[in-house]
This record gives sequence, C-alpha cells and structure tokens, in this order.
Amino acid sequence: MLSNLKDSRYALVTAIILGIAHMCMFVGFDTGSFIVESVLYSVHQRNPQDMNRHAGYYGQAIMYAFNMVGHIVAPAALCFMSAKWTMVLGSLFFTLSFGSYIFENEMIIYVSGALLGLFYAIYNAGYSRYLTQISTVHSIEKINGLEWSIACFGTLVGGLLIVPLIRMNPNSTKPSLYKEYTDTQVQCMFGAFTVIGLLANVIYCMLPTRKVKDCISSIAKDTEEKPKLNEIRDSIVDTAKAFFDPLVLQLSPHFFYVGVQCAVWLTIYPTTLQFTKHLSHSTYVITIYGCMFSIGEFAMGLLTVPLAKRINNFGQTPCLILSMVLQAICFILILISTANRSTSVPNNDPTLLIQPKPRSFQKIRLRIRSDLYCFHNFPSLSTMPPTPPTTRTKGSSTDAAISKIIGLLQSLHDKVDAIPKCECSILRQEINEVKASLANTVQVLPSQPPPESTYAAVKQALTDATTYADKAKRAVWVGLQEGTTTEETTANDQKAIESLCSELNDPIISAALTEGSIKHHRHPEKKGERHKRILKIEFPSQKIRDQFLSNVRSSRPPTVTKQAGNYIRRDLCPFELDLERKARSEPFELNRKMGGLVYGIRDEKLIKFNGTPRPLPVGYETRPPRGHAISNDSTRLLADTQFQTILSIQQ
Repeated sequence: MLSNLKDSRYALVTAIILGIAHMCMFVGFDTGSFIVESVLYSVHQRNPQDMNRHAGYYGQAIMYAFNMVGHIVAPAALCFMSAKWTMVLGSLFFTLSFGSYIFENEMIIYVSGALLGLFYAIYNAGYSRYLTQISTVHSIEKINGLEWSIACFGTLVGGLLIVPLIRMNPNSTKPSLYKEYTDTQVQCMFGAFTVIGLLANVIYCMLPTRKVKDCISSIAKDTEEKPKLNEIRDSIVDTAKAFFDPLVLQLSPHFFYVGVQCAVWLTIYPTTLQFTKHLSHSTYVITIYGCMFSIGEFAMGLLTVPLAKRINNFGQTPCLILSMVLQAICFILILISTANRSTSVPNNDPTLLIQPKPRSFQKIRLRIRSDLYCFHNFPSLSTMPPTPPTTRTKGSSTDAAISKIIGLLQSLHDKVDAIPKCECSILRQEINEVKASLANTVQVLPSQPPPESTYAAVKQALTDATTYADKAKRAVWVGLQEGTTTEETTANDQKAIESLCSELNDPIISAALTEGSIKHHRHPEKKGERHKRILKIEFPSQKIRDQFLSNVRSSRPPTVTKQAGNYIRRDLCPFELDLERKARSEPFELNRKMGGLVYGIRDEKLIKFNGTPRPLPVGYETRPPRGHAISNDSTRLLADTQFQTILSIQQ
C-alpha cells in the first residue's frame, strides 16, 4: 500500500510508523531510567546482600560505557545489514534489558545493560541511515522533527502506565522518606515495559524499505564495490579517523555536554525527586515529570517544522542557542531547589534556596477533612435537636470549649505533619480516638460541654508529639556492657561512642562529637532488676542521626560487631517496639535451629546477616524474646518448616 504513495506522502507516513515504534521502545527505556535507581535501592533495602545500594546508577554507567565503545564499531554493522534489520536487532536488546529487571539479579542487570549499550549503538547507526533513506536535503528537518515528536510520547505513556502499578501497594501512596517499590510492583512495571518492547520489535520488522528519490543516503553512497571484510575494516578506520577531524574536535565539548545532560534528565534528576522527603507526599511525581518531559519534547518537535521553514539552518546554530538558554534556566532551578544528597540517598536535607514542597492539595485535603469533621459533628442550630434557649446562647462555655478543642486538633495536625510517618502512627490513632470521643459527646449531650477526658486526650497527644520529635533525633545501642558503678558506665559509654565515631570516619558526625552536641544516657535511669540497659544516643538533628545509622549499617564497625548481641537502631515509639517484640520470635527459632546468629529483625522485618554467622550468646536458647512461648506448637512448626526450607536451599 505504501509503495503507491508519492515520495513526500510516503516519507511522512513512514516517519509516523517509525515514530510509533520508537515511542514503544522508549516507554520502557526512558521511564525505566527514571525509576531504576529508586527501584533497585528498594530491592537493596529488602536484600542488602543480593543488590548493591547504587546498582541502578552502576547499571546505567555500564550501559553508557559500552554504548560509547559500541559507536566505534556500529557503522560497520551497516556493511552487511540493512538499516531496517539493524534497528530490529538493536530493539531486541532493549526488550531483553527490560525483562532482566524482573529477576532482580544484580549481575543479570549489569550484563544486559552492557549488551544494551553495544546494540543501542548499532540501533542508532541503523536509525540514522534509515532517516537518510526517507529524507532529502530539504525535508530532513521536517521528517526528523515529526518522528521525534511522536517518539517523545514514550515518557508520557510510561508515566501514565505506572500510575495503576503504584496504586497496587497502598504504602506507595503514603508519605515516607522515599518512593519504595515492592517486588510485585517491580515485576509488573518491567513486565509491562517488556510487552510494549515486543510490540516495538514487531513494528520495526514491518517497516518498508523503499527509498525516496534523491534521498540523502543515495547522495553519499559509494559506488565502488568492495569485499565485505575490507568494507568493515574501512568503516572502522574511517570512524577512528573522525575523532581527529578538526570539526569533530571543535564539537567535542558539545558532545560531552549532551552525554552529561542525557544522564541528568533520564536518571539523576528523577532519582532526586524520589529521594527527597519533602516530595514524598506527591505520589505521582514521576508521572508528572514524565508527562512534562513528553510535552516539552513534543512542543519543540512541532516547533521545529515551521521554524525550519522560516529560519535558515535552524537545526544548527539557532537551535543550539535556544537549547543553551532553556537548559541554563533549568539547571539553575535544579541547583537552588535540590537537596544536597538527594542524588544518592533518601534524605531530608535543606536546599540552597527554594525548598520543594508536596502538592498543596495534600494539606488542603487534611484541612478539609478537619473542617468536614467539625461540620458533621457540630452542625448548625437548625439541624440539631431543639435545646432550651438558656443552655445554648451565643458565647456560652460549650462553644468556647468546642472552639478550644478544634484549635488543639488543628495544632495537632501541624505537629503530625512535621514528623516522620514511622514515628507518628500512634498519634494518628489518638486523633481518631479524639474524633470518635467528640462525635459521641455531641450526639449524646449536644448541649453539654465536652468531658474533661477529651480535652486531656488532646493535650496528651500534643505532649506525645514533642516526645516523638525527640525520638527522631536519637539512636539506641543495644547490648553494650555496663560498668560496676554509674561513673564507670558513663565513662565507658563515652569511650565507646568516641571509638565508634572514629571508625565511621564521617566529618559531620566527628564535628558534632567534638562540639559536644552528641549526648548519651542509659535507659531507664535506674538499673533496677534489668541486667542490661540500652544506651540512648542523642544527636543535634534527625539528619545527623540518619547519617549515623546509615554509616553503621553500611560499614559494620568492629566496636559494634565484635560482640554478639550488639546492634544499633533508631529510638522506636511504643507501637513500633510492640511490633518488633512480636517479630523477634521468628529469628529466635531460626537462630536456635542454626546454632548461630544468622537472622535478625530490622524495622520489624526479618533479615539475614552477611558473612559467617557469629556464635550464639551464652544463655541465648534459655532467654526467648518477650511474648514468645517455646511450647507453642504452631510457632515451632513454622520454625521447623522454615529451617528445613533453608537447609534445602543451602544443599
């Protein structure tokens, strides 16, 4: 059917088909690049021994490194393959790369990334050749602009595609330190990218091979026939010589910049959006980023066509100047609005000038809920049961008490918003209890002042908010031996903290220790009947506390690991402590069966320790965790089953 079209119409239709195939391929490539670091960081958090914390960045670096080398030999592929089948071959490795993430295996991801880099270069060579076969000197800008405009919809489609996948996990829509992805979400996301990649492979196979009259490739075609091996050799030699061409050397800074900004826009900056706590309320920040990415590229693609007609050589100097101005503005905005460490780890650091904030409707929704709650529970006089006029007058003590409680609730909302999710669960529970209490009060005694217990509950919740804010700045050292006297214990604790900070070798933590900002005390204050008391370490800010915990977990300093039963965690609230105590039964049974410290609990989750298991502490088997019953048949059956499974895997 396309063979009967005029050259101009044929070129446009082919460019559209090529753009659709390009778009399907870039749905997975661009969107996957947006989330790859945060996705693999989530896998690392669940299985630190199986995935590097920066595997996303390393995989991208490997891919780009092999892509750079691949471009040296990629033109040689056109000596024995047509442009169409070169694109088909290259697109197949895009699909394989998407599928490799389903297995969540670090080495498979690295190997597939290296292969993708090589064949991406081959794809680019075939793609460029194919464009020259359907374009003339006068139509190349229009054809390229149209094809690229369609291809840029890949990030829009990908951004919308991950919306239902994000909603699969209810925790993904809640505020947290960063965007975390479950195993199911990862497999569904990259499974969808793989299916769309297969569609791109099919479309590339169906591309027509007709060339338009006076196409660019026919002008540059060498009429001299050569043996294939000589042609391949000459192609590689010509590519190597091009590195030393004066014009190429003159443009090399621009090429270097294009490579840097490609990595920034596709991987680094989207990662900062997901690693910044201030944006954690914005559930669909990557969807919004992908949509804006597509709209911007599509707009410039459409502008290229009319501007190319009006401005001579628009694709050269004018286009570069416009790009330079726009990107300079973007990079300045990124510089002043991005937290210092958001490119590498989840954090709550301040920015240089502009502090990013979650979408305003999140807080508006919280306020509307409070207002609607007050509206439903304190309706107007016309909807309330009739009351004696002497008991409900304007300015009565009931109105004053209700207004005071509403004010306290609003203040409580502000305090809850200011502390991390993991440390305010019990506060939100108290809010619900207060709401229920107020609702019952209004329904039962609409004309009476609210009981004192309601007011006391709100005051207690406000007091707890301050307590939990203090907990966010503390770490807890469990298992550190005490001295015979209080003075000896305090001195030994100080030496242990100094030794630990020295092993961590972190300048910020060392400076805080030198300034005396790091304080410590045993909890509880009096030893009583407890054989061991925990050591609470207080830092000047939550940022330094988080950095301290991260360094301890990653470097495993000898001061902590040399003695069995020693570990450091954050200061948990009562609700989290209860969850952790209940979760300790599982590793206790497994360690008892294995005869060593193989498993433990971190943030209420079962983890497996790296390296050779340490021996069980003396009396470990006779000291089960609080709330554990050794005689419980169901618990024993569960432990035995898991133990047999572990032995089978090891064998």
